[in-house]
Amino acid sequence: RSLDRGGGSSAAGASIWEHTRIALPFAAAGSLCFSVAVAGQLVGLVELPESIAMPLTQLNLVIAGCWGVFYYAEVTSKVLVQCFALAIVLDLGAAVMLNFST
Repeated sequence: RSLDRGGGSSAAGASIWEHTRIALPFAAAGSLCFSVAVAGQLVGLVELPESIAMPLTQLNLVIAGCWGVFYYAEVTSKVLVQCFALAIVLDLGAAVMLNFST
């Protein structure tokens, strides 16, 4: 069945199987990356001391935020980008201080 409303055979009217065939390798690669990241996080939680492992697992939010702010330009206000940069500095400083608190 065609995805376009007119039922014609246009380029925009590719079947759902064609879209699936195109998207499937990217979805598989993304899920593989996610699985490797979760496995690494679990190994870190088991093998590292709690004072090191927990901040590291929370700092993944910094990486995700950096992608959104700097690569995808989801935030364009200079003030908000500066606030985000300050938050990163505070997060990293807190992680370092937690590491030395044991």
